[in-house]
Amino acid sequence: DADTRQRLTRGRARARILLTVGHLVTRKGHDTVIRALASMPPAFADVIYLIVGDGPQRAALEALAADAGVADRVLFLGRVASAELPTLYSAADVFVMASRERRAYRDVEGFGIVFVEAAACGTPSVGGRSGGIADAVIDNQTGLLVDPESAEAVAEGLMLLLADADLRKR
Repeated sequence: DADTRQRLTRGRARARILLTVGHLVTRKGHDTVIRALASMPPAFADVIYLIVGDGPQRAALEALAADAGVADRVLFLGRVASAELPTLYSAADVFVMASRERRAYRDVEGFGIVFVEAAACGTPSVGGRSGGIADAVIDNQTGLLVDPESAEAVAEGLMLLLADADLRKR
């Protein structure tokens, strides 16, 4: 609802919302989403990126958002209660997590339950085509699978969904 959106976006109730829920580690691709957000044209200047979770990459991600000029549009919510997650998923226009494989570290995304949780709340996803995400996101049905190493590919997927309300509903 409008009150929830206003609270989450810190007064920007009409903003379009991207959401990621996950531990702030390199594999999750938060950095790629921040770069994608920064690369979007002015028609997407109202997009806010909410990051739920905490972890060792938080300071680096905050610095990246500042360097990319989008610190005012990237909101770190930290840890939230599990009971609040359905509200967050439902408030978001698009759930996004550009997880990538880090084979040298044997670090690969598993099933990606957060994508299923987002879908259960009626929120489409943009996910990195890696690990078990392809088992959780049905490409072009429950969301879009993109190259998780490419901020351009992530931005294209996000813009496609953000620009087309009918596609998001489908």
